[in-house]
Amino acid sequence: DDLVAAGVDDRIRTQLTSRHDITLSSEVSARIAELGLRPGDAFEAGAALVTFDCRLFEAQLAKAEATLAGSTQSLAVVTRLVSLGSSGELELAQAQARAAEAEADSLYLTTMVDKCVITAPFEGRVSRRLARQHEYVTPGQPLLEIIDTGPLEVQLLVPSRWVPELQVGRRFRVSVDETGAEIE
Repeated sequence: DDLVAAGVDDRIRTQLTSRHDITLSSEVSARIAELGLRPGDAFEAGAALVTFDCRLFEAQLAKAEATLAGSTQSLAVVTRLVSLGSSGELELAQAQARAAEAEADSLYLTTMVDKCVITAPFEGRVSRRLARQHEYVTPGQPLLEIIDTGPLEVQLLVPSRWVPELQVGRRFRVSVDETGAEIE
């Protein structure tokens, strides 16, 4: 209103954009087991978008968990023997170190297995597919571009001379050319 009174045309071009527009990438080196989404396909938040063939990681995790179980039992036995005076502190320290190492291995491999499925961080649609099922991918390789289908944001560019007149909370109206809708 102040701008119109000053003889300034108050119409500017705006663009409605998605709040989130991201490219999902692989975090593991593996073959894509499932990637059935195509551009335009919708998905829910938390849905599996990409699944990798991680049988190798899963086998390594099973081995790490078995090693952890064995080292935990050994630690319990050595701890009991130390309390009875039948074993020394060195054996106890070594058993503790083996148990800690096995726990770290198990945690690492659990994390790797968790990366074998990429889930949707929000409800949206696929805008572009950059990989295909059965392809072997490496960490950092882009797989899918997705957009949020929730509330849109308005992006606008205004002349610098308008900056002093702009205020947080000031209302304005946007006319959407494609639909004819007006949003305030």
